[in-house]
Amino acid sequence: MPLVLQNLKKVLKPSGHVLFRDYAIGDFAQEKLIDKNQMISENFGVRGDGTCAFYFSEYILSSLFAREGYKTIEINTYCKEIVNRSRNIVMNRHWMRSIFCNQDPLDTQHASMLKPRC
Repeated sequence: MPLVLQNLKKVLKPSGHVLFRDYAIGDFAQEKLIDKNQMISENFGVRGDGTCAFYFSEYILSSLFAREGYKTIEINTYCKEIVNRSRNIVMNRHWMRSIFCNQDPLDTQHASMLKPRC
């Protein structure tokens, strides 16, 4: 994950923004992986088709971006209860929606002239 954020920094303009949306801890899909003993480590699991899924918390996500020099503009965990009446299942879906800003340490003197500002 840090390598992805480093690569993003290479293509983002100074004060460029990253919009992020992904699974959050406690999502129904994570609970299913736990029930099937398909978790590789905490918050990281492998689905039946061999693909992997990571479940973020606000702290994990903001820390990950902060370590790579991004500023957190907004971070929220959204929850929605979905009912499947035909299967009589209640699915609690959780996901992260966040905005991070690229802070260019070499361009601090010009940062005040950039719009929008972080």
